[in-house]
Amino acid sequence: MSIKILSLFLFLLVFFFTTVSHADERETVQHAYHLVSNWQPKEALHILKKQYGDSDSIDSLSLDAHAIFAWTYFWLGDYQHANLHIEYLQSKESIPELLEPLAHTLTITKEYQEEKSDHFIYRFHAGKDRVLVPFAKEVLEKSYESFRVSLGYEPDEPIRVEFYQSIEELARITPLTLKEILTTGTI
Repeated sequence: MSIKILSLFLFLLVFFFTTVSHADERETVQHAYHLVSNWQPKEALHILKKQYGDSDSIDSLSLDAHAIFAWTYFWLGDYQHANLHIEYLQSKESIPELLEPLAHTLTITKEYQEEKSDHFIYRFHAGKDRVLVPFAKEVLEKSYESFRVSLGYEPDEPIRVEFYQSIEELARITPLTLKEILTTGTI
């Protein structure tokens, strides 16, 4: 009789801690998603690291954790770390629809080069797009102060500006169709 009671006790103990762990993870993922959605990716990364540690150990994370890490790193501009999590999700054939444009962005920009100015980071494909960067730097830096005043906001980090080689690439990384891109004033 005591073996049955002990077995039941161990089962309940394991079940309880597993349930609490999954509930904690769900709450952390939801909180991080809320933070990123409200333009607070640094805070999201902080709570994710608090929950999962600094290691970002790929194999020990759930698919939901991979998805929110990818999303958070993406919004922080850390495409290298975002891509690690996207590649893991792709290997499990588990890319949430929400992350498909992000996965396309990481693929398209993988070989991009980067230049910085005081308030901006310019990412572009090596070659002909490089000639656009000096003009973008001049115009955007001159406009920065008026944007800051008009919007009443100054970001903590430089603003990313990415040059895509075609409207087809742009359509792959946004929910907009080619027709919408051409007819809405997007470009």
